[in-house]
Amino acid sequence: MEMMNKRGIFFLMLTLIIISLFMLSITFFSDMALWQSVQKRVKTLNSFVSFTEEDLSRQIFITGYRAIFYMEKEIVDTGDYLNDTDALMNEIFFNGTINGRSEPLLQAITFSKLEQLISERAAAISATSDFSNPSINITQEDSWNVKVIFTVDFFLEDRNGLASWNKTLVTETLIAISNFTDPVYFVETAGNTEPPTFTRTPYSGFDSSNLSAHITGRYYREHSDAPSFLDRLEGNLLATSPYGIESLVYVNDIPVPYRTGKSLEDHVYFSSASLSGTCHLAGMDPWVRLDNIHRAYYGDLAC
Repeated sequence: MEMMNKRGIFFLMLTLIIISLFMLSITFFSDMALWQSVQKRVKTLNSFVSFTEEDLSRQIFITGYRAIFYMEKEIVDTGDYLNDTDALMNEIFFNGTINGRSEPLLQAITFSKLEQLISERAAAISATSDFSNPSINITQEDSWNVKVIFTVDFFLEDRNGLASWNKTLVTETLIAISNFTDPVYFVETAGNTEPPTFTRTPYSGFDSSNLSAHITGRYYREHSDAPSFLDRLEGNLLATSPYGIESLVYVNDIPVPYRTGKSLEDHVYFSSASLSGTCHLAGMDPWVRLDNIHRAYYGDLAC
């Protein structure tokens, strides 16, 4: 009888141990499955965030390019310069308007459209997204490029609450000004001169021959006493900038009523500025005139 009691206790203990091991195995494998599920979701969300960051660069480039195009179109439509390019960039991006007017092609590049696009992509992977505290700015990066900077707080969460992302995204993209034309020529001749594009001069040094080719080619060159591209959009011809550029006016392209005897740097020729020592350069057409400072910059040719 005692032997049977001992056997009963043994089998009961064995049964309890087996049940405990079984329960532990279920818990272990359940936790492992949950962990693997979380890891998979984290990987998916990581990939989504990386793709979003890459795609934002493309989206903001399109936004910036189209915004500048419409800024130049606004100058052509009104015959006048812009008041504030950065403020106009914000109006275009957040409202889809330019100086209060709605434009269909601008509606497609607004912040709300961008937010909707990311939200729809997040929904496709069973996640929710949210943008907050957005800002956008346009600045001069160097003489030949403007930079558009987009900053936003980005929140992404799995719909089941398995994983989430909370990150500030900063997107910067460069837009070459060589894609655009100089509004100064258009405005200052009341729309009677075809504006040149911002083509960088192929010449690093000048004599009378390549200076003539530089002028007739309507090329541009960096100069720190000249306005930048953004200054030109705002009509700040007397502005100086480390990112300034200038062309030398090809007078034969300018209608007679707008011709002057001033030095040929466009920001001088079309402004109220008057530089000392302006003279005709020997051996060149009579209208080729430069002031003392710029003569040194363009080969120091004799008067």
